[in-house]
Amino acid sequence: MVAPVPAIPEKVKKTIEECSPKISVNNGNLLKESLLGNADPTNEVCLALINFGKTCHEAFAKLMISKRPVAEESKIWARSKSIWKHCSRDASDNSPSSSLMRALLECGPKIEAKYEEQIRDSLLGKVKLDREACVILIRWGKRCHLAFSEFLISKEHGQSPSIVRERSKATWEHCDREVTELSNLFTFFLRH
Repeated sequence: MVAPVPAIPEKVKKTIEECSPKISVNNGNLLKESLLGNADPTNEVCLALINFGKTCHEAFAKLMISKRPVAEESKIWARSKSIWKHCSRDASDNSPSSSLMRALLECGPKIEAKYEEQIRDSLLGKVKLDREACVILIRWGKRCHLAFSEFLISKEHGQSPSIVRERSKATWEHCDREVTELSNLFTFFLRH
């Protein structure tokens, strides 16, 4: 006999809908694997999780529980609490990586996951940011952009740090020009 799977409460559904833009599909999948005990949370997952927030993390855990047999509920809750404790502890110690993580945590809520992915891809040389993404990047701020670049360097071992830093500088300069041009256009149209 198959164990019953509990229904997803409406409140949890609503919270998940509100939280979903805060985490990328990839990090959501990695978090799911961590909750199921198939993987340990990486620094990247911890960063995404802290940015996701405790309320969203708990709603995500409830969603996971609702899709699993009742017998797994206590295991998932225990892993959920353990993962949160691990990730929040990592963000609060005084190591250089934690300083970087704290800087990113301050920056993270200012940017949607889709833009974060586009910026990452631009730093890896895969895409050039369009004007919309540039506006988001400039609004995010240079400090956050540089912190994100350094975080990426710490995670992407196949990438040359100097090349990523060059791309970071070039991306910032490109976006600064794009946004300045856009601002000048608005100013022109407002005056005429």
